[in-house]
Amino acid sequence: KRRVTRLQTNRGVIDVPMDAQVLVAAGAWTPHVMSLLDLYAPVYPLKGYAMSVSAAKVLSSSSSSSPLSSLSNSNGEATTAIGPRDLPTRIVSDKYMYTSRLGDEIRITSIGEFSGWCTRPTPGGE
Repeated sequence: KRRVTRLQTNRGVIDVPMDAQVLVAAGAWTPHVMSLLDLYAPVYPLKGYAMSVSAAKVLSSSSSSSPLSSLSNSNGEATTAIGPRDLPTRIVSDKYMYTSRLGDEIRITSIGEFSGWCTRPTPGGE
């Protein structure tokens, strides 16, 4: 049975104790890293699209002059202020969009694209 005995890092070499487990958390690079040990990792790259918005800015922009002031609550009644209780506490999904909290931000995601292994950004994207 093969095992990792040392890790080479940008801060030097780390000796790995006999009873330690090693976790490879390299995202889409994981299969490439694991192949160095002749191991297979069923990880496939996915290009995703996401946007994050500051929760504090959303709360502070809920004045009457803001476009957000025309929102309605779950009963369809008009509301003029957004409070902390209105922000998502768990994943909220619509047909094509997911919204969740990510620390002090609201994260909005949509589609994922299985486009194979490529390190180039999508044309037109930043």
